[in-house]
Amino acid sequence: MNHLANSHNRNSIVSLVYGGIKSTPPENILSCLNKNNLQGTFFFDSKDNIDYLNEWKRLLENNHEIGNGALLSAALADGSLPRWTPEMIAECINQDDTLLHECFGLENTPICLPLGSARCAINTDYTPMLPTKRMILSGVYGINNIRKRYVKPYYRIIANGMSMEDILHVIETMASSSWLVIYFDVSGEVPLFDENMHREICENIIQHPLEVHNTTLNKVYLSIPESVKKSKVLM
Repeated sequence: MNHLANSHNRNSIVSLVYGGIKSTPPENILSCLNKNNLQGTFFFDSKDNIDYLNEWKRLLENNHEIGNGALLSAALADGSLPRWTPEMIAECINQDDTLLHECFGLENTPICLPLGSARCAINTDYTPMLPTKRMILSGVYGINNIRKRYVKPYYRIIANGMSMEDILHVIETMASSSWLVIYFDVSGEVPLFDENMHREICENIIQHPLEVHNTTLNKVYLSIPESVKKSKVLM
């Protein structure tokens, strides 16, 4: 198929992102990525993943990226953390940052917030407590109007519940030299992860290297001007 081969999205970037992992990184996803020589970003949550460190280390050996998903399993269905204070949230992220450094030698990894509103106790917005100089994926999905100071127009979608036609429509309407982040929730909750759709997306990426290329979140983050990285890069 030639879904990615059109003049509108030439030189665009696609990042493949995975959250809600309950134990080890899913083998069917890794097999698909490795087969197609693609890189993914997998968000680590110590609550669910601490007993599987060796399996997570293998991600790095295959040139994948590990991010901080410390809040993902703690949030309610609407993304909120009503029993947590902003200080508790900051401490939780910091604890997993320390763990990622001690176990994998990683620093300043991307952070993924739960899907939904970034609210905690007393309906407080906790984003002011988030670390600076970090790539942070917000819980807001859709086509975001990123300010001109960013290098690339930015699009973010959650694949669960979308049809392949919906995803291809986003790809086909992307502006030239833009950045698309496709998030897959693999927690097993409804809507479920669609393995066939994931495979088709991966195959489309590698079939059109002149139109799009795949890379990890932090590699894109490194291209953002230093003046922007002094603050949070909340996407």
